[in-house]
Amino acid sequence: MSAFFRSAKSHWLVLPACAAAFFLAGTTLPGCNSSKEPTATAKQLEDVQAALKRVEGELISLRQGLPRETEQKLKDLEKSLSDRTQWPRDAEGAEKMRQGLDEIVQALSPVAAERILPQLARLNWGVEAVWNLRTHAKAAPNQLDEAKATIEEVLERHPRGHFPEIQKELESRSKELDPQVRAFQVKQLLERASRALEGKEDAIAVFSSLEEFRGEKEVAAILPKLRTKILEKTGLERIESFEKNLTKTRSFADERARLVSLLTIQEGVLRLTVDLELEEPSPKDVLKKAKNLLGSCDKELLALAAKQQDESAKKVRRYQAWALEQIRKFDSPNGWYYDVTLPWVGSELKTFGNATEDADWAAFQVFPSLKELVQEKLGVDLSDVKGAMLNAEKRREIYKAAQPIVSAGGVGVGWRKNIDQEIAYCATRDGMVKFLLPIQPHLLDPPVAQLYQQAFSKGWQKLEGREDQLFVAQQSAEVKKKPLEEVASSNP
Repeated sequence: MSAFFRSAKSHWLVLPACAAAFFLAGTTLPGCNSSKEPTATAKQLEDVQAALKRVEGELISLRQGLPRETEQKLKDLEKSLSDRTQWPRDAEGAEKMRQGLDEIVQALSPVAAERILPQLARLNWGVEAVWNLRTHAKAAPNQLDEAKATIEEVLERHPRGHFPEIQKELESRSKELDPQVRAFQVKQLLERASRALEGKEDAIAVFSSLEEFRGEKEVAAILPKLRTKILEKTGLERIESFEKNLTKTRSFADERARLVSLLTIQEGVLRLTVDLELEEPSPKDVLKKAKNLLGSCDKELLALAAKQQDESAKKVRRYQAWALEQIRKFDSPNGWYYDVTLPWVGSELKTFGNATEDADWAAFQVFPSLKELVQEKLGVDLSDVKGAMLNAEKRREIYKAAQPIVSAGGVGVGWRKNIDQEIAYCATRDGMVKFLLPIQPHLLDPPVAQLYQQAFSKGWQKLEGREDQLFVAQQSAEVKKKPLEEVASSNP
């Protein structure tokens, strides 16, 4: 609509001209010359000023007034707008009505227009409403939404209490446009859906837009196809992401990190496979790729598990070998079990009597606690003995203190204070603690476990009735058990 308030030609332009005319008239009155009295001239000027004021007042009144013809036109326009039968029947008639109102407004002075502004505002609304009704009566499909929005906007500005028929017509037209707008929207969305199925548009966005129209028959038919398309797209994207992660995982040096990553990928692919299987219909091609990827993950995990199992088996074998060596150090022909140690000690003590060389003594080397035993039982000072080193002098001194006991027939029957037996018992006790207690029996294979049990039972029974047995029991709660990993790392 054109603006109502264009300035009309100002009547104030006439005032200067009238003033000038009266002034000239006053100076050319008949008989006016220098011989007249000053009082006459003053009176003439007063008359001229009074006349000017009258003219000015008339001009102001004329400027502020509303011509009867214009007033009648406005009344007729308001009457036409209030009567449905007088409304223009087409867009051309509505345009003429609009132009007519525009001409009336342009002819008004600003003051006059301001005085009747409320009337002009509602007439403007009525003309605009009728103009929109007729102009958009046959709106193109792509203009329906705009037409409805325009009508809604005009309805919001409806001057309450005026033109109820126009208001009803606008509301009726708005309701009439609803199904048309909806039908056009559905048509557009269906076209977009077709393009989306061809991969030319985002299926997710189209699916989301069609959700509110799922009650429409055509929409209900195409939604499953769109959903399948979305599943294919998102499924392929997720598979591609999993494949990239699997490629990265293969390059991990740390097998633990590789295992965690593989399990994560496997879980993700498995979830995707289940989701696809539950769909009706399920996207076969995507499902096939997901299963193939799942198979690759399984293969990688099995290979890693086999490698870890092999490593674990190696560790177990290393543990068996170590445990067997520990058992043999205690219970073997060269071990430290009582029955083996006793004759060995006797033989060693005999050599001490004629000792000429310094050397480490094996008993002290394996069991440092024996130095205290020998010192206590024989009274030999060993405080200056460093480690297991026994010089010839100390050896002879030990022999002298342990002087063998000889029977009346000249046959040796033992050593003083049974030092040989005490050393054998102590070696058995400390041998069990040092060689047998660090072993974890539950990690042993049956054959090795049997040997362990036999060795432990022999030693335990030999110490029966001695405090040494209690010592072994106490140490079993304190000695640290060798774990599998520690033994494997120290015995590659």
